[in-house]
Amino acid sequence: MGSTIRSSGRCGSSFSRRADAICLGYSGGRTENILWNLAKLADGKSVFFLDVNHVFLRPDGTLDLKLMPGQLHPSPAGALAWARAMEPVLSELFGDQPRTVALPAGP
Repeated sequence: MGSTIRSSGRCGSSFSRRADAICLGYSGGRTENILWNLAKLADGKSVFFLDVNHVFLRPDGTLDLKLMPGQLHPSPAGALAWARAMEPVLSELFGDQPRTVALPAGP
């Protein structure tokens, strides 16, 4: 049976945050509860949970709008930061060597 990776953060769904929220202390209600309950299902064998929330946050806990300009989807730089955060874990899970993650060359 294959593995499942759940990737999310403390402030609701993976990419649903308020730019002014202090996410590290934010109590996001129902969505947050659902995500953290899903995290509890991770058994480290066939189900994995990876919190990449920190990638999109400034040191003060607010959303970095350079990485998530519309507060919903990552910018190219945000997608790159997200990929870099996941690469070591995915490489380990698939028994592969970590790779350098870079933005594709422009047109």
